[in-house]
Amino acid sequence: MQQSTDNPSVGDAAEPQAVTIITEVAPQAAESRPLQPANSATPAATCMSRKREVLLFDASLFPSLTAQLSAMKKYFEEPLSTSRRGERLAESTVATTERRILTFLGFAKLHAGASNPELRLVSDLELVKRFFHYLENERQSSSGNQFAYCLSFLRAMRYLKSDSDTIKTVQQWCRTYQKAYERKDRSWQRLEAEGKWLAWDAVLEVLKQQRELYESSGPCELTRAQESQKYTVLLLYCSIPPARSKEYRELRVTFSRQNLATWDPVANAASNWLVVQNDHSRALLYLGAHKTSRKTGPNRIQLNSTDSTKVVLGQLVDFVCRDRDVLLRGNAGRPDTTDWLFLNSRGEPFGTSDSWTKYVQSIFKQLANVAISSNALRSSFVTDLLTSRNRPSDDLLAEVAFAMRHSSREQSRTYDRRSSADKVTRAVALTSERVATALDVTTAAAPAPVATTTSSKRRRRADDDDDDDDDNVAPEVGDIVGAVDDSSTLRKPFVHFGKVLRVHPDKREVLLGHLVQQSSSSTAGRSKTYRLRIGGGTWIEPFDSLVYPVDMTYNTSSCVYTLRTPLHDIHVDVLGQPRSPSDEAEEELLGG
Repeated sequence: MQQSTDNPSVGDAAEPQAVTIITEVAPQAAESRPLQPANSATPAATCMSRKREVLLFDASLFPSLTAQLSAMKKYFEEPLSTSRRGERLAESTVATTERRILTFLGFAKLHAGASNPELRLVSDLELVKRFFHYLENERQSSSGNQFAYCLSFLRAMRYLKSDSDTIKTVQQWCRTYQKAYERKDRSWQRLEAEGKWLAWDAVLEVLKQQRELYESSGPCELTRAQESQKYTVLLLYCSIPPARSKEYRELRVTFSRQNLATWDPVANAASNWLVVQNDHSRALLYLGAHKTSRKTGPNRIQLNSTDSTKVVLGQLVDFVCRDRDVLLRGNAGRPDTTDWLFLNSRGEPFGTSDSWTKYVQSIFKQLANVAISSNALRSSFVTDLLTSRNRPSDDLLAEVAFAMRHSSREQSRTYDRRSSADKVTRAVALTSERVATALDVTTAAAPAPVATTTSSKRRRRADDDDDDDDDNVAPEVGDIVGAVDDSSTLRKPFVHFGKVLRVHPDKREVLLGHLVQQSSSSTAGRSKTYRLRIGGGTWIEPFDSLVYPVDMTYNTSSCVYTLRTPLHDIHVDVLGQPRSPSDEAEEELLGG
């Protein structure tokens, strides 16, 4: 990322710079462009990378604008207002609205010659239209991002009491962008193809690997403290329905003797706390500063040493009482920061949402090669619940939504990443089964689909004459399975191994994480050790193409799987022997 040095549109060089241009490389994507000016041509979609501007506008250089923004903030945040329609806005919503308006005003000063930017410019439709064209063609913004800008402009227009026709026009633009956003494929399959998704089972594998890094971190206190914090963060996200980034980023910690069921913060109810009882037997997660706190109030999550939450409770106590003090040494003499739970590399709290997001993403990038944010974790968790074999009841899903501090409507609209095909499968099965029953037709399981991976795998051998129903038993999540490649021979058996991350019993197929063979100069091609590659290493395979379960042991200190069954035996079990004259010759060479 580079800061631009040339800024020809900002007047005299002696004037303080109101607009800072940050240029960054971003992929150019094909997006719907519903608001193209008539005199401009849409650039051809390309996969090449290009530079885009990020405008940082300094409102403090314009006192009148600063006063306008302050008055607008008060207007939206006041609990009771005779001039405002509707409820007050959340603090984070007002801050985001202000940030988007400042970006627009930076554009107005830099590209439209507005020497004295004011809030009233959001009512200039021609200027706003040019800004949306700039967002689409220069910033490569998505339709969802443009929809969010529309909403911010509408809020400012209502505060300014702009002309009704102007407001109606922007409302129409909002609907246009919203429809374009809703038409976009946001399924987990699409996100996985773009390298932006981890199935929840894969998230738990990352948690497991981080625990092993923490436990094997060695004698260095600082390294151990850093790995301990990473493990604590992941454990919170995985043990409790995942929170938004602000809720964990702003967690403070304290100890208490009183009954945690009645504990409340003394100074500020709109704050987030981890309250640990003095004997460490219980703790309370008090989340009073979250997006929907004004509607639902604070969340109180009890952690006890006598139930399933004892794992996360034990790690929180260990981190707070031992490892966190090591991180605090980097910020000695700053008593105002000593009650923050999570700290950056300088021993300071994570000051912004971006810094926290990058921290969480770095953990997943290191272990899974996929940068996953808090929002993606929430989506992965909800999608996993909705696609599991034992789908929760509607009542339980409603409780999950409350625990995640959003509505059931938001749960299905934002965090459900199932594809349209996934969503209709159960409904079609229900209606077709009723038809089959009415017509007295016996239904049987559909044949498993043929594998479509780049190198197709063989099915179990057709002449297997066992009388049991082993082939009808589905592999389970966590099983290690194998699939013999087409190129496998008796002399050079070639088997793909994977760990089952998800089972689709209706389709009789599984989602697998790839186990990559470990090699060295002395064991090239003959190593029996494998390591799970989570990010970018998944594929789908039908049951009938698999050998399962495979006998492997797992070493927790090295995170390595060791195969105990010879590859030759797996090849023979699937393909039989001999398969061809050449295989007979190979068998003789092997002493068969």
